[in-house]
Amino acid sequence: MSLPLFQGLSQSDLLRIAETTPLSFAQHPQGECIAKESEACRQLTVLFKGSVEVTAEADDHGYSLTETLKAPLVIEPEHLFGLHQHYRRTYTTAEACNTLSVSKQHVITLTQDFMVFRLNLLNIICTQSQRLQLQPWHPQPTDLRQRIIHFFKDRSLRPAGEKVFKIKMVRLATELNASRLDISIALNALQTDGLIKLTRGYITVPALERLT
Repeated sequence: MSLPLFQGLSQSDLLRIAETTPLSFAQHPQGECIAKESEACRQLTVLFKGSVEVTAEADDHGYSLTETLKAPLVIEPEHLFGLHQHYRRTYTTAEACNTLSVSKQHVITLTQDFMVFRLNLLNIICTQSQRLQLQPWHPQPTDLRQRIIHFFKDRSLRPAGEKVFKIKMVRLATELNASRLDISIALNALQTDGLIKLTRGYITVPALERLT
């Protein structure tokens, strides 16, 4: 079992947490939604076994991205506090999964009582924040093929693995300020190279890390 937030804690600290903190362990069958976009984030949930399909939608619901992430995964700890305390994505089990959940109030207690827990949580949130801050400053590609790849990578949580975009070519053309014909030519070239698969209304990227 791998629990990122508890790494580095001594055995005595772990025993103390187990004795004093209500920890909710749960088993989830395949296909169960464990966190839903726009729902309030009232607890910290850690996936420590299995994998989940994570779906994010554009604000106008005009397109979406689904990617599969494996344990260990802390589900959106950045939304437990701050201005927007709602999940940004929907998490559905891709197989039987195990999770550990801690209420918001008890997360506060753990951060006060255990420095290692506090540092682990801060490291996770700060790493994500730093990546997002750097993102707008990367050089923007001018070649359409590279702009499409940039579009895929910018919206992905992790820069590897399978990604499934539910998006029409007209919408992708609008997002990239290009003609539908040029988008079609570029996508078909990527498919010919074995880098993506095109089906009606969907673009599947089997391995994002192969897109360069």
